[in-house]
Amino acid sequence: MKEVSMTDTKIADVTPGIVHALVRLDQIFPSPTNPRKAYDEAALEELAASIKTHGVLQPVVVRPWPAARKPPKDSPEASKGGFELVVGERRWRAAQLAGLVAIPVTVRDMADAEVVEVQIVENLQRADLHPLEEAEGYRQLMAKGHDVARIAAQTGRSVRYIYDQVKLLSLTKQAQKAFLAGEFTAGHAVILARLKPKDQERAMNDPDALFTDERLLFTPDEEDHRLGGDRDPRKPRSVRELQGWVDKHVKLEAADVDPMLFPDAAATLKTATEMNEKVVRITYDAITPEDAKDGPRPILGPSWERADGQRGSKQCDRSVIGDLIIGPGRGDVFRVCIDKKHCTVHWGHLIKAAKKREKEVAKAGATGEDREALRRRKNEEEKARQKAEGERWHKARPVILAALAAAVKKAAAGAGSGLGKRVLEVCCDVVYLSRENKEYLKLVPLGKTAEDLVRHVAFFDLVNLSDVDLNGTTGFIAEGKALGVDVKKILEEAAPAPTAVTSKPKVKKAKR
Repeated sequence: MKEVSMTDTKIADVTPGIVHALVRLDQIFPSPTNPRKAYDEAALEELAASIKTHGVLQPVVVRPWPAARKPPKDSPEASKGGFELVVGERRWRAAQLAGLVAIPVTVRDMADAEVVEVQIVENLQRADLHPLEEAEGYRQLMAKGHDVARIAAQTGRSVRYIYDQVKLLSLTKQAQKAFLAGEFTAGHAVILARLKPKDQERAMNDPDALFTDERLLFTPDEEDHRLGGDRDPRKPRSVRELQGWVDKHVKLEAADVDPMLFPDAAATLKTATEMNEKVVRITYDAITPEDAKDGPRPILGPSWERADGQRGSKQCDRSVIGDLIIGPGRGDVFRVCIDKKHCTVHWGHLIKAAKKREKEVAKAGATGEDREALRRRKNEEEKARQKAEGERWHKARPVILAALAAAVKKAAAGAGSGLGKRVLEVCCDVVYLSRENKEYLKLVPLGKTAEDLVRHVAFFDLVNLSDVDLNGTTGFIAEGKALGVDVKKILEEAAPAPTAVTSKPKVKKAKR
């Protein structure tokens, strides 16, 4: 190592390459690309005390100050022989606090991209590295021409991890400030960063989204905050609860489907676009969600049937691509049937009823006015029937779910079992649960073993499917049958159908 006298004011005579030297601290300048911006003052003082006793045991890494780069404002002479501090700024700062004049260095010739890469890798080893600092480092690497896959390979991280970290830079200033202040976790931040700025703002301010305050009483100061003061008593909800709020309140249009987050959905939508195939916006909800009323509204749950052969559904040649934009299953894309007039596979009962009404009208020989009256009466009867069926289903649902719970508890739970397959299908779904559904889930508790988990997650899906399938349609009945539960029989026993009362319509004869 070439040494420099502690009283020498000249730069060490070092040759670029991989060499070691003792260089004056005032000839070393922080790197503008270093992702680390904040340093714990107390920790620096502790390191400085150690350096006073033991010295700097590990050299910092520097490179000659790039000739093409402007020198730091406080030292215009840097470009004439100074060094850029690539790795070790914390040791450099602590050495200054310790009163050292020079510090051991390793001098290397490095390109700009290599400098950033080394800084990122070095920073990743820090226990206190904030995700936003990490994200900024990855962004700089990408600006140098590195793609996500290359960065993942260089840093030993997964592609998904790198993608999520970089996405954090999409957080609004308000969200970044709160994240840096520790008001919520990295898990919350990743979910927020996937949203548009306006939706991030909604999530930050909606009392049912990110933050909650479970207390009922507040100090006078905290009460002032609630009216516009400075103190914030809010606490973050769980990551799962935040994701549930997003699914329920944020529309996910086809154009916004992220290939990294929804690879299968993105691939299906891309193929549909290339094939000029129809794509419809859907939701399981029976009433248009409030947050989906602006712009084209989705097709509601009662007006479509799943048609991809999955989850007990049947396939047909009239199906189109359905894009779940809001509510349970948000982001899923699969084939659905909405052709109520022609598809006998999914809507045979409706087509049959319509033909029956046409025959009644033709037989009665009614006038146009009478036919309209008959049509209205039939519509009212159908609405009444659907309402009655819904009430029956609601009444029988606890009994049906109890029977399903008993069946699930006894069912085999191996990886290749029916429950195991269900877990593979639904274990990654995040569904916004009502309080009622949370109570039903207690019928099959989470437990401790892997088999308990399989049963709990499988029943989790059945609970939500029973909430969606309000009239116990084919899909849910098939699920019960697969578990040995006769849903139709329980429905009839728990909520018998009312005796039908029919009367012949009074129809005026057509005038000749």
